Amino acid sequence: MSALINLLAWRARRRKRRMRLWAGLFASGALAVGAATLLWFWLLIQAQAQWTVRTEAAQLQQRAQASRLANIAALKQRMETLRQQVERRVVRQTSLAAWEPRLLALAEFTPSVLWFTSLSFTENSLLLQGKSRDPDAIAALQQSLRQLSGFPASEMGETAKASHREWRFSIALYPEVKHDAAP
Repeated sequence: MSALINLLAWRARRRKRRMRLWAGLFASGALAVGAATLLWFWLLIQAQAQWTVRTEAAQLQQRAQASRLANIAALKQRMETLRQQVERRVVRQTSLAAWEPRLLALAEFTPSVLWFTSLSFTENSLLLQGKSRDPDAIAALQQSLRQLSGFPASEMGETAKASHREWRFSIALYPEVKHDAAP
């Protein structure tokens, strides 16, 4: 059977109008679905970009906080080191202050023809090395050191002629036990 053909013009126009209507509805529906899909993808990309920015900001903040904590730890360590240095300096200054009267008394007992070339402090003794033009001045110094307070014991070291008119000597002084701080 063959299809019926309607040759009336109004039916052809109506058919075209309906075709345009359905084609327009279909195209606008497809366009709406496409626009919705594009909008959804755009929103997904924006959300992913925001999530990436937030993640990077959180990581940056975490790194900054870790750096601050490391800096704080380093500063605490530095402060502790400085505090220990200050404590050692105070102990040293106190020790030097304790030695000052002893060394001044030693200077008073030293004959004028005698001079010291070095003062060395070891763990338990003060080693005096010096020179003199008169060997009797060395013996007088040894004798006067016995009367010096703060150094109850002394031991004469080497005495030798350094040059034609000079004698070289060394004396070890042992301080009292209560003054155990070194200069």
